[in-house]
Amino acid sequence: MLTDVASSGAIELGSASTSAPTESGEIYWTYVGFHLVLFAIAVAWRLVRGAVKE
Repeated sequence: MLTDVASSGAIELGSASTSAPTESGEIYWTYVGFHLVLFAIAVAWRLVRGAVKE
């Protein structure tokens, strides 16, 4: 991911420039978002089904 950012020119020393997200950054946030959605589904499932019965 660091080499992708460096090669895209997103980091310029002494300049406050911003650029579009890199491809690896998009992939990262896609995975994070996917897991957050799965976590929310798991929490909802647990609330609906209740505690585990032994």
